[in-house]
Amino acid sequence: MGKVTNEVRLVGTVKRDSEATELRNGVRVMDFCLVVPDAVYDHASVYVDCFAATDCVNQLDGFVTEGEALEVEGHLTFRTMTDHKGRKKSAMVVYVDNATEAYEE
Repeated sequence: MGKVTNEVRLVGTVKRDSEATELRNGVRVMDFCLVVPDAVYDHASVYVDCFAATDCVNQLDGFVTEGEALEVEGHLTFRTMTDHKGRKKSAMVVYVDNATEAYEE
């Protein structure tokens, strides 16, 4: 078996507006959701949670708006969290390394 890599490249539209937030340590972060056409079912869509930090946020800030077409490159990561009711939740998230506006042909 060859070398296994964790790389993701997606093109989709932003589901809702997103703004960068700054953590207490000064790191800027951004969460957003991409709507991507399903590769198997013609009329279905997949909603993909994305997370960006630091330099990538500076690159994205201002154009992660609802309906905007984006191309993102990154890797999959697994997040666990506790919701406001104290329940444990988990999700697969794309950690964005690079993103650009996608131009429709």
